[in-house]
Amino acid sequence: MIIDDWFLTPPTRPQVQQLHTLIDRRHKTASTIYCTQLPPGQWHDRMEEKILADAIVDRITTNAHATVLDCDDSMRKHFTHLE
Repeated sequence: MIIDDWFLTPPTRPQVQQLHTLIDRRHKTASTIYCTQLPPGQWHDRMEEKILADAIVDRITTNAHATVLDCDDSMRKHFTHLE
Protein backbone atom coordinates (compact mmCIF):
# COMPACT_ATOMS: atom_id res chain seq x y z
CA MET A 1 0.00 0.00 0.00
CA ILE A 2 1.22 3.52 -0.73
CA ILE A 3 0.04 6.46 1.34
CA ASP A 4 0.71 9.73 -0.46
CA ASP A 5 0.78 13.17 1.21
CA TRP A 6 1.29 11.54 4.63
CA PHE A 7 0.38 14.14 7.27
CA LEU A 8 -0.25 16.88 4.74
CA THR A 9 -2.84 18.05 7.28
CA PRO A 10 -3.09 16.98 10.92
CA PRO A 11 -5.44 13.99 11.30
CA THR A 12 -8.51 14.13 13.52
CA ARG A 13 -8.74 11.88 16.59
CA PRO A 14 -10.96 9.34 14.78
CA GLN A 15 -8.49 9.32 11.86
CA VAL A 16 -5.60 8.66 14.25
CA GLN A 17 -7.51 5.70 15.71
CA GLN A 18 -8.16 4.38 12.19
CA LEU A 19 -4.49 4.87 11.26
CA HIS A 20 -3.41 2.94 14.34
CA THR A 21 -5.71 0.04 13.46
CA LEU A 22 -4.53 -0.01 9.85
CA ILE A 23 -0.84 0.24 10.69
CA ASP A 24 -1.09 -2.31 13.49
CA ARG A 25 -2.74 -4.86 11.18
CA ARG A 26 -0.10 -4.36 8.49
CA HIS A 27 2.89 -4.25 10.88
CA LYS A 28 5.39 -7.01 9.98
CA THR A 29 2.93 -8.59 7.51
CA ALA A 30 2.71 -6.18 4.56
CA SER A 31 4.74 -3.37 3.04
CA THR A 32 3.61 0.23 3.22
CA ILE A 33 5.20 3.25 1.57
CA TYR A 34 4.64 6.65 3.16
CA CYS A 35 5.23 9.62 0.85
CA THR A 36 5.58 12.89 2.72
CA GLN A 37 7.37 16.18 2.86
CA LEU A 38 7.67 15.94 6.66
CA PRO A 39 10.60 14.16 8.28
CA PRO A 40 9.63 11.31 10.65
CA GLY A 41 10.72 13.46 13.60
CA GLN A 42 7.69 15.71 12.98
CA TRP A 43 5.05 12.98 12.60
CA HIS A 44 4.40 12.57 16.31
CA ASP A 45 3.58 16.27 16.75
CA ARG A 46 0.90 16.10 14.03
CA MET A 47 -1.29 13.79 16.17
CA GLU A 48 -3.22 14.88 19.27
CA GLU A 49 -3.53 11.37 20.70
CA LYS A 50 0.04 11.03 22.00
CA ILE A 51 -0.23 7.40 23.14
CA LEU A 52 -1.50 6.34 19.72
CA ALA A 53 1.09 8.63 18.11
CA ASP A 54 3.82 6.75 19.99
CA ALA A 55 2.48 3.41 18.78
CA ILE A 56 2.02 4.57 15.17
CA VAL A 57 5.45 6.19 14.81
CA ASP A 58 7.15 3.26 16.53
CA ARG A 59 5.55 0.69 14.22
CA ILE A 60 6.39 2.71 11.11
CA THR A 61 9.96 3.66 11.94
CA THR A 62 11.13 0.37 13.45
CA ASN A 63 12.84 -1.62 10.69
CA ALA A 64 11.97 1.10 8.15
CA HIS A 65 14.02 1.89 5.06
CA ALA A 66 14.00 5.64 4.42
CA THR A 67 14.73 7.30 1.11
CA VAL A 68 15.14 11.06 1.27
CA LEU A 69 14.98 13.05 -1.95
CA ASP A 70 16.75 16.38 -1.78
CA CYS A 71 15.39 18.66 -4.47
CA ASP A 72 14.79 22.40 -4.63
CA ASP A 73 12.28 22.19 -7.49
CA SER A 74 8.98 20.39 -7.77
CA MET A 75 9.24 17.28 -9.93
CA ARG A 76 6.12 18.49 -11.75
CA LYS A 77 8.22 21.33 -13.14
CA HIS A 78 10.63 18.83 -14.70
CA PHE A 79 7.90 16.75 -16.35
CA THR A 80 5.60 19.49 -17.72
CA HIS A 81 7.33 19.31 -21.11
CA LEU A 82 6.16 15.68 -21.51
CA GLU A 83 2.48 16.59 -21.71
